Amino acid sequence: MTLYIESFEISDMVDDVVATIEALVKRNGNRLRVEVDPSLSRMRANVTKVRQALFNLLSNAAKFTHHGEIALRVQSERANGEDWVRLAVSDSGIGIPPEKLDRVFDEFSQAEDSTNREYGGTGLGLPISRRFCRMMGGDILLKSTVGEGATFTIRLPREVAPKQSGVEEAPLATKSAPGAARTVLVIDDDPNALDLLERTLQEANLHVATASDGREALRLARSLHPVAITLDVAMPGMDGWEVLRELKADPATHDIPVIMVTMTDDRSLGYALGAAEFLSKPVQRAKLVQMLDRYAPDSAERRALVVDDQSEAREMLRRALENESWQVSEAENGRVALERVAEQPPALIFLDLIMPVMDGFDAPRTATSTPTTWCSARRAAPMRRRT
Repeated sequence: MTLYIESFEISDMVDDVVATIEALVKRNGNRLRVEVDPSLSRMRANVTKVRQALFNLLSNAAKFTHHGEIALRVQSERANGEDWVRLAVSDSGIGIPPEKLDRVFDEFSQAEDSTNREYGGTGLGLPISRRFCRMMGGDILLKSTVGEGATFTIRLPREVAPKQSGVEEAPLATKSAPGAARTVLVIDDDPNALDLLERTLQEANLHVATASDGREALRLARSLHPVAITLDVAMPGMDGWEVLRELKADPATHDIPVIMVTMTDDRSLGYALGAAEFLSKPVQRAKLVQMLDRYAPDSAERRALVVDDQSEAREMLRRALENESWQVSEAENGRVALERVAEQPPALIFLDLIMPVMDGFDAPRTATSTPTTWCSARRAAPMRRRT
């Protein structure tokens, strides 16, 4: 694995992570306290991997703590003539027994077998995070007391040396000739996802080529040699993992960065986006009814807004809701949904994530503050293969 070193604002990186993780923290009734040393400004490291390692630590703290406090403290440190950055994540959760402290960094393992049964997880988050930190010349330290909580501390050089093994300087965008076309290849069988990504990248002054199947994607990758590729996982015929394997096995394309872009039945993602619930299509009626009873009992006003660019999906939800005595209005994209909310705020909104014009990620962020509950929905991978 290669590290790309770049300079970035520490506070901006922390803000991004906190904004993403806040919904997960609150879901278990926890409070999040953040302290950043004001003397810290910029550092040079692989910002993506620092962000991912920090997100993993905060996600674990949120999972293993209920109705407690999670603290993130970012501090500077001077040791052996070098400046270091410490990002400490503390929680008041279940803690880890002393004899199990080293085991949590083993791949595919948990501190206790009962932990995996109760909380789930692959046992890869901490090992990968520690690997990232050690590649940058740092580490992750751990202190814990059973029943009192744990503190995981990321410790990194403030200036990660680019000459370390497996580390390269990130190419600067300013090295490109003025006006030079930078092509990104977007691979997805969903036309709505293709449209959304294409417009987003074009707004960033990138030239975009698209492919809706794996074979065409491989041909374009070899002929265009784009600066990057975004790749959906769930595609009919040749899926994203097969495409990725071929790209990396071909000397002509193996050095092209590939970004996996996929939406699966990942509840944590839905909650991190700020949703109250996360549903995968096709929606199960029994599950829908249970959710409706939780958020809108019989005594409450039952008015819902269904936001989806697919008319058949809106119709299906409309029928299910009307059978439960709900008044239903519809919107075909996020922008129309905001107009509907402004006209008459509903009690509940069902929101598809991938839509043209304004998608389900932007709509809740753009909306003004209302008591409305947003529920994100995205069809599961098998649904995309149906004819």
